[in-house]
Amino acid sequence: MDTIADEELRWCCEHDVRDFLSPGMGTEVMAQVLHSVVRFTRPAVTLEIGAGFTTMAILRALKLQ
Repeated sequence: MDTIADEELRWCCEHDVRDFLSPGMGTEVMAQVLHSVVRFTRPAVTLEIGAGFTTMAILRALKLQ
C-alpha cells in the first residue's frame, strides 16, 4: 500500500478493505482513481456495481463529502 498518496484512502485500504484486495489485479490502482474522481466531482447519485475493493474506496470518498 505504499503507492497510495491519499492518507484517507490509505487508512481505508489498510483497515476497512484489506480482505477485498487482490494484489496484482489492478484494483488498488483503480480504487485510487475512482476515489479521487468521486471526491473531485461530488456526485449526488452514485451507482457502483460490485462488492469489492473499489466499492469500499468509493464509499469512503462519499463519506468525505
